[in-house]
Amino acid sequence: ETDEMMEKSIFLDEDHYFVHTDNHEVISYTKDMKENWKVELPYSIDKEMVLTEDYLLVNVVTFQGDEGYIEALDRDTGESVYQIDLTDYNGLSAILVVDEMIYFFAGESTDPDEEIYSDTFTFHKYDVNDGSLEWEQDLDNTDYSIYFDRIPYADETIYILDNDQNLLALDMDTGEEVWKQEIPLRLGLPTPYIADDKIYLFDLDNIFHSYDPKTGEEISEYAYPGYVETAFVKPVFNDSTLIYHDLQLTPDEDEIEGFQLIATDLEKDEVLWSLDFGENYIFSTQIIDDMLYVLAAHIDDELDKPSKVLKLHPETGEMLAAIELDERMDHGISSNYIHSGVGVTNETLSFFYEYVAYYVK
Repeated sequence: ETDEMMEKSIFLDEDHYFVHTDNHEVISYTKDMKENWKVELPYSIDKEMVLTEDYLLVNVVTFQGDEGYIEALDRDTGESVYQIDLTDYNGLSAILVVDEMIYFFAGESTDPDEEIYSDTFTFHKYDVNDGSLEWEQDLDNTDYSIYFDRIPYADETIYILDNDQNLLALDMDTGEEVWKQEIPLRLGLPTPYIADDKIYLFDLDNIFHSYDPKTGEEISEYAYPGYVETAFVKPVFNDSTLIYHDLQLTPDEDEIEGFQLIATDLEKDEVLWSLDFGENYIFSTQIIDDMLYVLAAHIDDELDKPSKVLKLHPETGEMLAAIELDERMDHGISSNYIHSGVGVTNETLSFFYEYVAYYVK
């Protein structure tokens, strides 16, 4: 438990807890919840923090021309090691760290006095060890990129969508475009998913489309058998197995009366299993070491019933373990509440809601 409400992201390493609060502070606690260090930020962080081997990366981006940066804080002391200056930008994507390199997209306005939104965009690569710039590449028509809550990548390539719904493959070594593929779809999810050596996109007709990551050519499509609301839990993949939710509606289709999980084999085009959650809805799903973890809560937002964490086999749906937390860990069925969240660090699940966080092995 913390004195200030938590925001955006929390982490656990071998010795410390790291939290960001709504008081614009990043705090490190010892395992017995004694404050180790505290860093005050000028504003709330824009995107989730990133924990690396040596640093905690925090970020501040507000209006163009105001103070903005990505800062590396020493995990042990909280001291600033370096800052990446983002003063010239007013939009920032999620931050990706791979092989000791930092990747992100940033947006700026060509006329910040007249337009507060970004209309030009850049793709950046920095060395995580010292914050030195490797390269910066200009991008056209890609403001989707700064709204990503994650950056999809595989085999030294990052995959994003531009405003014209072209799927772009960007080389992580040079930042240059590898290929561009037109996607004539009405997309339900704005970010690609990478699984089983394929790129997946989900459209508003409940169809998953797969693409070749080397060429961008479409491989196949799969009509998902459930009813999906993309504002809720996102899909997860375990090799060729897709696991997603199915909303069960009242006859007049104006209320949700139940949830289930459906697992499908995309290669065989068949349903592997389904699991009815009854009056509990699915708040989050994660795949860790080929196991499925689910955070579920009662469908009634007003009920003070605690959340449950379930461990399932992703290929069979077999329930392997279940625990009930002492509190409810979410704000409600249709909320993107910033004071709640889910994360994974060092094979540990983390859940937080306002002043309380749980870490589950």
